[in-house]
Amino acid sequence: AHRHLARETTSAPGRWSTARTPYLREPMDALSARSGIREVVMMTGSKIGKSECALNFVGYSIEHAPGPMMLVLPTAGVAELWAQQRFAPTIEVTAVLDELVNKRGANNTVARKKFPGGVLAIAGANSSADLRSTPIRDLILDEVDAFPLDLDGQGDPVELARRRTDNFRGKL
Repeated sequence: AHRHLARETTSAPGRWSTARTPYLREPMDALSARSGIREVVMMTGSKIGKSECALNFVGYSIEHAPGPMMLVLPTAGVAELWAQQRFAPTIEVTAVLDELVNKRGANNTVARKKFPGGVLAIAGANSSADLRSTPIRDLILDEVDAFPLDLDGQGDPVELARRRTDNFRGKL
């Protein structure tokens, strides 16, 4: 309801409208805290709004269902770029997120965004350190087809990330 698209990230800046991408309504509803659905998988073409759907879920969770979250992208470098070029502008133009996300201090880095009741860890699928030890409730995997098949002999990075959710019974 409060999401805005930043001028730096789209050709159509301003208030989010699901009417422009009606096919995202169902997966976004499934990601709602009211939904009993545990896992949402989207296999689609490129540039249809999956990453915007992920941003909407992150923003919704920060405002309505805070908790520990992790967003995993193919590499640590891509994750850092996403944090700087997609998430930071979204925070700036979405007033409620701008108020909630701690943008300063030791608890906030490019790869870690703290907010009341939770944190968003932004990780690379090529970094075993990023995928270990942090318990999370909500897991978002983006561009999975570009993930390595095996991470430093430790196995599938998707499975390593999923293990972070073992302590929670909520959504993946």
